[in-house]
Amino acid sequence: MYFITHPDCLLHDVGAWHPERPARLSHLSDYLIASQRMTLLTRVDAPAATRDQLLRVHSAAYLTRLERLATSATTDAPAVIDSDTMVTPHTLQAARRAAGAVRLAVDLVFGGGEPRGAPLRPDRAFCAVRPPGHHALRSGAMGFCFYNNVAVGAAHAAAHHDARRIAIVDFDVHHGNGTEDFVRGIPDSPLLFISAFQHPFYPAVPEGPTPPGIVHVPLPAGTDGPTFRSAVADQILPPLADYRPDLLFISAGFDGHAADPYADWHLHEDDFAFITEALVAATTCPIVSVLEGGYDLAALDRSCAAHIDALL
Repeated sequence: MYFITHPDCLLHDVGAWHPERPARLSHLSDYLIASQRMTLLTRVDAPAATRDQLLRVHSAAYLTRLERLATSATTDAPAVIDSDTMVTPHTLQAARRAAGAVRLAVDLVFGGGEPRGAPLRPDRAFCAVRPPGHHALRSGAMGFCFYNNVAVGAAHAAAHHDARRIAIVDFDVHHGNGTEDFVRGIPDSPLLFISAFQHPFYPAVPEGPTPPGIVHVPLPAGTDGPTFRSAVADQILPPLADYRPDLLFISAGFDGHAADPYADWHLHEDDFAFITEALVAATTCPIVSVLEGGYDLAALDRSCAAHIDALL
């Protein structure tokens, strides 16, 4: 399996007080090395996404606005988009690597790109990247997110690998509203987007009827492992199995862990292993998993490790 990351992903740093901080990746990398898991993974450096690749997902005006914010920002005075989302001079350098990682992952799991060696499970990849992406809208940043990494990968898969049945399963505790915005923006979209999330919670779910191809799995505060596993079995796996994707993306957020301070689910690493094993068993296609949330460092380490073990 490919493990795609880049040191530039550490460059986005608005201060030690912010939960989405560089230590999320550096701590995870150290844990995977210490636990010997890195010996099972083929590490590849992420390229930077190009403007053309980003334009498949985001508007030109939005990309230009972000670039101007980055130019005006300083290390000590980031440009503020909202109370959670700020741009430093190095933010877009990190964000382009995060989006580029997913683009490269798509190439690698379809047998292209520049694989290094013959990894175990060459049809799977985990992108250890930040900033996360699933809240990034076509024309707006929010919730720590600037570019929608998974959407960039999905658009690339459709454009360059003739992928027609692309599924995205998001189990971050926060609804993947940016990814839903991307899917809704495709006329007669052939994509399947399934999002399990705490509700009511940030961000709000779009009002009105849910279009075909989008499956909401809202779960209340206090959701524990058995409740979560039942939802996986009853609400996530049937539409995924019926869809029969030729590529599966996982928006892998681990902030539903009981130790995470920013949400109210009570999951543990074996629950993340459960959903990963279930998604693997329900599909026969290549899989690209992308890190989203998860802010307690020790819980993130253990949960990512369980997720990677299941993918392997």
